[in-house]
Amino acid sequence: MSTVGVPVRDRFIQRMPFHYGWVILASGALGAFMTTPGQTIGVSSFFDPVARDLALSRADVARVQGRQLQEAIEKAGFTAIEA
Repeated sequence: MSTVGVPVRDRFIQRMPFHYGWVILASGALGAFMTTPGQTIGVSSFFDPVARDLALSRADVARVQGRQLQEAIEKAGFTAIEA
């Protein structure tokens, strides 16, 4: 197959030994994994051990976490929603 006139990007994709969609999937999964520490899903696995070690109830830990989130939102310049 001749690669004359074919853009470099297309030649790269054609030479891959697997479907290029797997690269997209892996990139997306890596990106999601790298941003997990800043999300609630990353905190949930530590929720019970933190509450147990600090001798706090789940409600107390949630209250502190909510307060910190509210402070971060306000610091970023957004208006926090009052509950």
